Amino acid sequence: MTEEEYKQIELELISLAEKSEEEINNLEARAKEALKFLIKVQKNLQSKNPTISKKIVKTGEYINLNSLIVFILESKDFYDNQISELYEQILKAQDFNSLNAVKVTIEYLINSVKGFQDELEEDYLDFRKALSPKEMVSLEENPRNLPFNKNLARVKYSTSENFVTKTGLTLRKLGLKVMQNALKSASRRNTIIEEYHPEFLEGKTPEEVDRTNTLVEVEKVTGLDDDAYIFAPNHLFDEESNSMSISLDRLAYYLVGSTDQIDHNPVLNFLWLSGIAYVNRQDKDSRKDSVCKMEKLLENKTSVIEYIEGRYNNTENKLVEGMFYSAFELWEKTGKKVVPVSTHTTLDASTVYVCFGKPLDFTGMNKYEARDLIREKIAEMHYEQIRQHSIPLTREYLDSRKDYHLDYMIARRQEYCHHKWYDDVWDEELTGFIDKNVTSPEEVRASLDNVRVTPQNAHILAPTLARREQDKKYDFKQFMKDTYDKDIRALYPDNDILDFEYQKEKGKSRQRTR
Repeated sequence: MTEEEYKQIELELISLAEKSEEEINNLEARAKEALKFLIKVQKNLQSKNPTISKKIVKTGEYINLNSLIVFILESKDFYDNQISELYEQILKAQDFNSLNAVKVTIEYLINSVKGFQDELEEDYLDFRKALSPKEMVSLEENPRNLPFNKNLARVKYSTSENFVTKTGLTLRKLGLKVMQNALKSASRRNTIIEEYHPEFLEGKTPEEVDRTNTLVEVEKVTGLDDDAYIFAPNHLFDEESNSMSISLDRLAYYLVGSTDQIDHNPVLNFLWLSGIAYVNRQDKDSRKDSVCKMEKLLENKTSVIEYIEGRYNNTENKLVEGMFYSAFELWEKTGKKVVPVSTHTTLDASTVYVCFGKPLDFTGMNKYEARDLIREKIAEMHYEQIRQHSIPLTREYLDSRKDYHLDYMIARRQEYCHHKWYDDVWDEELTGFIDKNVTSPEEVRASLDNVRVTPQNAHILAPTLARREQDKKYDFKQFMKDTYDKDIRALYPDNDILDFEYQKEKGKSRQRTR
């Protein structure tokens, strides 16, 4: 074996060893999480007033909780020691056979780590599943003594198997009108339902047709039958969920992924009355289980509401953002039709207009075609709402502004900051659909962050890198991270932001349009 061949094999082994190190680091992170949880359970069981049932120690493959803790610690130490030994073996190997033996050892280690992680996941999840949602909440820590929705927080630990009961569904359906009246009283904005798709008018009397085509505040004339539906609204502003619940003539559960608000915002208790199916958007198992939750509701003749954009539409030029495929997947599993919905609020945030589109059936379509159809229908309705109810921006107005892109970000920030936020949650809150087949100009420019500018390439790169600096300035996620807990006026003293700040009306009177 030549020296060049030896170096090539050695580099391949080092790359393989680095891969095994990455796998072990992933395992270590998960093991730390499991240990922290299990030790917390152990301390709770040993306390004078345990909130956890003793049944937990009998759950899983191991005899008791201590056995699993010891097993994790011993295995973690074993894998940690393996890494340093691997690099020593690579350096000591002098011929092809010894290098090949090291390769076999590394590949075996990688498979062993993956196998252990699978075993850990299974046993760890066994212990977690043995606790009720109430017991899981009792383990949560609140070192800053923040407001905490102790009862509502249980939804975070509910699974598709236990998140809803037939009794709960019955009670919510019986109390639907009471809940809607409470939401109307608590909402800052009036809700107006607009005309419906012509299909909804079939079978109605002339008087009913005339009434349906008139803007009516909270008039339930959806034209839908008694079956369950998958409602897919656009996602733009605070209180749009209130308007959805007020507008519907039936119970519908929301898919909610705002952990911070579930934990700390008491207003979310109203949404719980409407029905909540929680999803942890940053956890793939939770995302998968959320589909099962909605499937279970639909099978029980209960509608669901899913904001398939995932986050508020914070773009300046898109009627609707990219959408997830889950509405199509639910239709495929249950056969329930998807109803596109467009909600729109006025500049003074006094009124919400809600428009329901024709229920969609995706027979003969794939998930891409179905998603595009939903998006197209919502965009059509939303464009018409903007045309009818918005004040057009003029070039003179934009020219008069110091930085209209910043103005827009401040306006969007206000929609989030109607509620208090207790942590930097924007990686979760601003999670939206990413099309892996499409690369945006911003992503292309971001890929050049580490490129070195030289006299030879400056004429090519400089304009692009200048645009990259603009991208950073108008990065909305970073903007929220930097400003959510600060006084926006103090941050931008020279920017007149009063035009974009919603002032809550006092003694608001409600007028019905008939």
